[in-house]
Amino acid sequence: MIISDKNNMWNKCYLCDSPFLRNFYKEKRIVKCKNCSFVFYQPIPSKEDLDSVYSYYEREEYITENSVAKIKKELEKILSTYDIKTILDIACGECYFLDILKTIDHSLKLYATEHISAKENVINKGYGFIEGEFFPITNKKFDLIIFTEAIEHINDADDFLANVYDLLNPNGLIYITTPNFSSLERLLMGKNWGMVVPPEHLSYFTPKTLKFVMTKNKFIKRFSKTENISIFRIIQYLNKLNKKNNSKISPQKISDNLQSAATSNFFLRYIKEIINIILNFLNLGSSLKALYQKK
Repeated sequence: MIISDKNNMWNKCYLCDSPFLRNFYKEKRIVKCKNCSFVFYQPIPSKEDLDSVYSYYEREEYITENSVAKIKKELEKILSTYDIKTILDIACGECYFLDILKTIDHSLKLYATEHISAKENVINKGYGFIEGEFFPITNKKFDLIIFTEAIEHINDADDFLANVYDLLNPNGLIYITTPNFSSLERLLMGKNWGMVVPPEHLSYFTPKTLKFVMTKNKFIKRFSKTENISIFRIIQYLNKLNKKNNSKISPQKISDNLQSAATSNFFLRYIKEIINIILNFLNLGSSLKALYQKK
């Protein structure tokens, strides 16, 4: 993470080095590069800025059974396609991905990085803990690195990816997920989209800009897709608009109920699949998921 205690600003794009920037969400100090189209938070945050976000950060995550099933299906496909024996989850959170991987294949060697406060939890779950968080301190090499919902939190993607490249075995893979800045939700909600939250989120990727930075760092795309509309974010947005009504609708409850209905009902499941095909084709899905391979 690049920080500054002098209120410095990026005067050029930190993906392509172009000095041609334009205000995108001026009041949130978010800019867009005219050359590569990357969107990012222009101030370089200070340690105090980041502490104000992460000191009270809720690290406990929420995941439904439907989400677990979906992640498992994705991981099973990757494992069946590639020769993978060692896996590192960088910024693993509550280890959900590793927990799922363990149910798929007990022979996998699983490792994780997180804040030092999570070390005991990782070890108690039976995984190898590696210090260094985003920049793991280890001589081990891995066949697959998982980096989910985290690349948006950093402003040193080149340094991070260079380190990942070195950590991977030949033909190793990196699986990345991040909010999609070109999503339908963001286009409709603008700066009020729930993912536009600097300085927590510093980098705002689209399929195009993620491909740019990955290719620049010598990775080959194996797949990239966008999917889903976040009911949670939509309800959250509507609650903010409805300031006069104190009885807010629970975003999580509505989201869980709809997800459950779409899973159990054939017709709704079919409609959801069609919507996701359209969203992916137009790059409008809420979530951006990609698998890249080391050259």
